[in-house]
Amino acid sequence: MKRVGILIILACFFVGMGNAVIAADLNGIWKSDIETMIIYQDRNSLKVLCAINYNSRPAILYGEGTVQDNVVSLRTRISPSTLPSGWEERGTLTATVSTDGNSLSGKWETESGSWSGPAIFKRLRP
Repeated sequence: MKRVGILIILACFFVGMGNAVIAADLNGIWKSDIETMIIYQDRNSLKVLCAINYNSRPAILYGEGTVQDNVVSLRTRISPSTLPSGWEERGTLTATVSTDGNSLSGKWETESGSWSGPAIFKRLRP
């Protein structure tokens, strides 16, 4: 009888774990060809700070969002004091986390939708 009770408890535990969604650990420094991004993650919430090299001058971008399963969704803003001429201040980043958790691939898009471009990041270090 005791053995049956233990089996029932274990079965409930594993069935419950099957429904849990555990986000990838994205904390760390990420790099693309022209960007360096620091990601801070608290459960499924993300905060980012990113330096974009543009015409020998950095544009500083910051944002927040979420990671659900392997999809990153961020709302972003370029600091007004570093905003390049002709750029929109607000936008989004949507990316997919690789299966090994060491790369992000997706796209940047302006708030108005007038511009979008690729976003490919590799993890430098956690």
